[in-house]
Amino acid sequence: MSNSGGGEREGETAVGQKRAQGADGEKALSKRRRVDGDSSMNGEPAGTLALELGVEEKDTTGAQEDEYAKLVAAYQRLESLCDEDGAGDKVKVIALLRALAGHESESVQLYAENVRNLLKGSEPVEAIASSALDHVESNVTEALAGGDELLTGAVREYLRAGPRIGASLTSLSSVFPRASHALGSFSSSSAGGETVAIDNDTPKWVDARRFRHALANAKREYPRGATVPPSAERFPREDNVPVYRLFSFKKLLQVGLHLTVLAVTGTGRPARKLSDFAGEGPVDDDEYFVQQRLMGVNPAAITALTPEVRELVNEGLRKNNNADPLQDGRRYFMCDYGVLEPFSRKLPSSGPYVPASVVVLELQASGKFVPAAILLDRAGEYPQAAPPGDSPQWRFAKMCARASEWNVHEIGSHLTLTHLVVEAVCLFTYRSLPQEHPIYQLLKPHFYKTLPLNGAARRTLVPDIIAKYLTAFNTAQCFAIVAAFYEEWNFSEHYVPRNLEARGVDKLPTQAYPFGTTSLLVWNHLQAYVKDVIGKIYRSRDDLQRDTLLQTWLADMAEIRGFPDISTVDELVEALTMIVYTASHQHSAVNYFQAQFLSYAPTAPSMLRMRPNFDSLDDSQLVQTLPTPTVARLTTAVVKMLSEEPEDDHRLTQFSFPNNADFARSQLKDMQYALRGALAEAFVGNPPVLAMVSNETLAQSVLI
Repeated sequence: MSNSGGGEREGETAVGQKRAQGADGEKALSKRRRVDGDSSMNGEPAGTLALELGVEEKDTTGAQEDEYAKLVAAYQRLESLCDEDGAGDKVKVIALLRALAGHESESVQLYAENVRNLLKGSEPVEAIASSALDHVESNVTEALAGGDELLTGAVREYLRAGPRIGASLTSLSSVFPRASHALGSFSSSSAGGETVAIDNDTPKWVDARRFRHALANAKREYPRGATVPPSAERFPREDNVPVYRLFSFKKLLQVGLHLTVLAVTGTGRPARKLSDFAGEGPVDDDEYFVQQRLMGVNPAAITALTPEVRELVNEGLRKNNNADPLQDGRRYFMCDYGVLEPFSRKLPSSGPYVPASVVVLELQASGKFVPAAILLDRAGEYPQAAPPGDSPQWRFAKMCARASEWNVHEIGSHLTLTHLVVEAVCLFTYRSLPQEHPIYQLLKPHFYKTLPLNGAARRTLVPDIIAKYLTAFNTAQCFAIVAAFYEEWNFSEHYVPRNLEARGVDKLPTQAYPFGTTSLLVWNHLQAYVKDVIGKIYRSRDDLQRDTLLQTWLADMAEIRGFPDISTVDELVEALTMIVYTASHQHSAVNYFQAQFLSYAPTAPSMLRMRPNFDSLDDSQLVQTLPTPTVARLTTAVVKMLSEEPEDDHRLTQFSFPNNADFARSQLKDMQYALRGALAEAFVGNPPVLAMVSNETLAQSVLI
């Protein structure tokens, strides 16, 4: 699939064009029609093509009706192989996909191809790694290229950093400056997919027969061991999570179906009314808008309003018919999505758009936040700021802010500042510490699914879904935004107590800012737990210095932006707490609320489909500015797949150490018991907050 342009692509693919040529007056959209079966997609009743595929009620030819019926029937056949939990029978699914690839319907063939692409990585990592190593001398290029569907330990991840993000993501790749030395000269080809070339200077450990010798001499061959990634033998077996087990297989089938509809029909017609979108939400409710900023998918964005932004907003208000400026003596805060500004400026002058908005909130004496103003776009497309009110301009301002936050959240707060940051820690830990090391044991549970999830994001989610259909930014721009987020991020500055204080939100009451309360609670309990565990192993600076493996790990970790120079036990405890916190509570906050807050396009648009005139806006234009219902269906399917809650045994308050049942068992159980009680106590007397913030979800997950 081409990723040359970002956002919605009007028109049809070759499949859709081919079908359209044979039908007089055909629209590439289907009218509502009953089909056999009950597939129940995204929680909606099944039975009509319009509901199943998100297409409109238009007259089409009987041939196209049959085509859509065949497509839905193929989905239903695959769905029938899922159990009640949404898991699929892998063997039967693969067999059926092969059969569907030879189906008479081109749409069904495309659907089978889309699902198979989504399933890349559905074999254990060690299988392909072993295959690559077995054939390394005779045909190493083919062996590793054949493993492109999977993650071959850290090697595979380093390689992916090249073809997917390395060229445009130089700042993030600085996390791995030693990778080129470690891996020799690997390169990728943009034609025909990813390929791998290895020159004669490839380190000897790549050859499995000589690996043990190279590892034994690692300290001599590779100073400090920093350039020796783990082998397939050392890659933890429990990290070999196939894609069909990363997500609900049923939800993955739904994503594949919506991708197929978009490929066949194009992005579809704009909405004419809100009821064209599946689902519902309080579009005009300002209180809900505030809740999205404070308790939604990006709750760490709020900071005290700065003088510079205050002036920008007041200037924008003056440009909007001289609206009243922000008043002196009031407590203002902001959610500033200005990191998007340089990228929004480079978008084409027409077509889909993502603004770089600023939301200003006022904290009232009652302890409640209310909206004060929205600067629509720092990038200049809409220089106005809008005050709250019952006007199309205010509703459009909220739409701009929501589109800004969607991109900031998905590309920045979620992908970059949790997934990719923890990935760096994961790889450094795997390659520097043996599994028996206490810090390895402490961190290992929090790396669950990190590598395969990130591989799927680089391979499919960003280029083939987000950049292709959901945002105005293309793939290169998306990864450039990743780089910009990483440039602004600093490891030690995001220690929760420091970060809350730096943002000016450390004194806010729980009712106003519940995430501030939960984040500090979780941090404090995790820090006490880590200190209890580490304090029994390291008691002094000398203990830290004598652990050469720890020093190797710290040297690697120093490559992460803002990682501190650690010389005391307390400094080590803080750094380890930051890692565990980022992988658990912070990731839970930005991930598991996606289905709740991002599944309804009118309250969470991923972009603006067009750019209406601000001064002459009316509500009918606002609906047409939203992503089309067809694109919105894909967005809903994706966020529901991503935000599926974790298994109980991978929640922060319930997990254990399965590989070493005795390690820190008592300390872990004490922390979990205390954390559950503290969270419950924090929300006593705040039932509205408790209703909005599920501490079961927000506090417990260790998935990354």
